[in-house]
Amino acid sequence: AEHLRITDETVGSTLLLGRSGTGKTTIALHRLFEHRNQCCLFVTANTQLVDGVHDSFRAMSLDDSILPRRRPTDLKNLPPSPTFLTLQEFLVAVDGTLPVPFLPRKPGGTQLLNPGSMRDGRLGDSGAGAQSGLSKLDDIYDFSSSSTDGLAAAEEIGNEGGRAPAARGGKAVGGKGASVPTRMVDYTAFAKELWPKMMQKTQWTKEGYDPSSVFSEIFSQIKGSPGLLGSSSARQSKSLTKDEYEALGRKQAANFEAGSASSTASNRDMFGTRADVYVLYEKYEDVKKEGSWFDLPDMLWHVNAQIDSCAGGWMGSDVLSIFVDEVQDMNKLELQLLLRVCKDKNSCFMSGDSCQTIAKGVQYRFSDLTSFFWEFAEQDKSVVVPPLSQLRTNYRTHQGVLGAANTAVDLMLEYFPSTMDKLEPERGFFRGPEPVLLLEPIEQVGLVLSSGSASSNVEFGAQQVVIVRSEQAAAQLKAVTSSNGVKPFADVQ
Repeated sequence: AEHLRITDETVGSTLLLGRSGTGKTTIALHRLFEHRNQCCLFVTANTQLVDGVHDSFRAMSLDDSILPRRRPTDLKNLPPSPTFLTLQEFLVAVDGTLPVPFLPRKPGGTQLLNPGSMRDGRLGDSGAGAQSGLSKLDDIYDFSSSSTDGLAAAEEIGNEGGRAPAARGGKAVGGKGASVPTRMVDYTAFAKELWPKMMQKTQWTKEGYDPSSVFSEIFSQIKGSPGLLGSSSARQSKSLTKDEYEALGRKQAANFEAGSASSTASNRDMFGTRADVYVLYEKYEDVKKEGSWFDLPDMLWHVNAQIDSCAGGWMGSDVLSIFVDEVQDMNKLELQLLLRVCKDKNSCFMSGDSCQTIAKGVQYRFSDLTSFFWEFAEQDKSVVVPPLSQLRTNYRTHQGVLGAANTAVDLMLEYFPSTMDKLEPERGFFRGPEPVLLLEPIEQVGLVLSSGSASSNVEFGAQQVVIVRSEQAAAQLKAVTSSNGVKPFADVQ
């Protein structure tokens, strides 16, 4: 009933909230099938998810002529049918559509891609396939090519601290020996490579701030505020000024209080202010420039500046609809770019859950997405600002687990109300037992899990979730269960 209501009653675009297992992707797939004869995009950050949705779409179509998933290097001449992309593939393809791309190209404009580097589904992500957490452009592009097309953007990023280059009619400048940033900052690189140098420059103690919080603040607020796009100040600095950052509302930037810089290390350790964070941001830009790094906001600013510089705006195919799943894994600049590419702002579908955010540097509530549509509605009166729709029924998890999960979410909302969306409690489609709290030592827990007899008081089967406090405890539990003849857990968290 929930699915039919959302599908039949929604006018304009759809913003769909729902926890894992509520059917968000299923609704997206069916809505996508309705647009099967249109030029549209399905984008998500997860490679396995985009492959799975593509395969399901092929199965629904009953059409053997649908080819395996293609990975276009630009968004020109797209077919009149859905194109399925990871977020990384989308960003690289948008860049390939520009008159002056940010990333290097062959003389004819073809990207110098190594398909093996696109396994993670996200530029700069340090998941499976990444090398020591450092995303290096020379791992993705062939810098040995004699062509310098496309290097101008990167050269100006390195020499001018991140300013987007002006369009040059498609001609790039640069050459051998040019200072070209070839490494992209992800969180692992930030924490391991840049953070210690930032601490040295500030002469603060390493215990003063958590690098994860500062990283999120820089990427989501200081360099990631979508309000900068299209403003004159964005063309100059591509970041909020110190005063603009400190003036952000509490709900928009909840992690740090506004106020002057801490005068002592003890105050800094205890409280932390936005003024302190801005000092760290300035040191970050210095270290980034010195080490020939660039970050995702640098690339996104360049992409938007290039689109603005073209007389007709977007120069790729007319994308009539766009479908974004697991939207919580994308930052605000990426989402705004996705909306800019979509021709019909009343034909967008975005689904996700801020409780499932795992991407570093992403910091917003799902309800904040409505602000994007308000901005487009101010420019075009035909754009309808969509309401937020919620799915409450969970088809993957039974009520016993959901009751405990709802309690945990209530606690998060109590102590961190500005960091996530407040939804109606979930309800399970199936009944089930409550989670078991195992208070015994690790060794005894392993014995309980290894008990497969029918007389066992604990119902454990082949597919169970075990949550422990630390990675060390997870390793110990895996070792104990393996020694007791239990099939190793695929994931103990």
